[in-house]
Amino acid sequence: ALADLRLAANHPIAGPAIPGIFPDGRLERALYWDPSGRISVRRMDDGSEICSLPGKGYDGSAWFSPDARFVAAIDDQLRYCVWNVEGPKAVKHLDAEQGLFEFSPDSRQVANYSNGKLTIFDLVTRQPIQKIPLRQTPRHAVFHPTLPRIAVTMDRTVELFDVATAASLEQFQLPARVDSLAWHPTGTHLAAGTGPDQQVHIWNMAEKCIV
Repeated sequence: ALADLRLAANHPIAGPAIPGIFPDGRLERALYWDPSGRISVRRMDDGSEICSLPGKGYDGSAWFSPDARFVAAIDDQLRYCVWNVEGPKAVKHLDAEQGLFEFSPDSRQVANYSNGKLTIFDLVTRQPIQKIPLRQTPRHAVFHPTLPRIAVTMDRTVELFDVATAASLEQFQLPARVDSLAWHPTGTHLAAGTGPDQQVHIWNMAEKCIV
């Protein structure tokens, strides 16, 4: 049977909203933006504003980091901007090129692809800490849940890189273009979704084979 649902909060808004989820699973924050492109970070319980992102022109493409401390948004110059939204004033931590963009599970790093390289940025120091050359434009990348690793899809290839050294650790080929990746929470298996044939392939990291 389905659990009973009840309305926890109801706040009038002028545009769409994206909820932010803290690690404990509680809906604490949401992103609101109006037609002008202004984005506001608000509390879910009472609708009060925590802070807003300076400027306008955001097209509605915005999302929280896994721990909801940061917000990534695409501005009117089609660049990724990463903001710290913990305090009463949003603080910009990063400008990145449009392209592949991914937060790490601990929200300390982001991966951004441009000009043939996948750059790993540290959101604490606000500096790039690694640049990984790629042979092709990637479709998706996902950080390992516990180790300094990142898996990247390039056409039918999935390749695993060491974030600390940029070394290629292993790769495997699939029969069709890989559009998405997802790690098992323990990092023991990697799921790859192939778009053309709509299949999901599970890679066993220890056995180095598809299960």
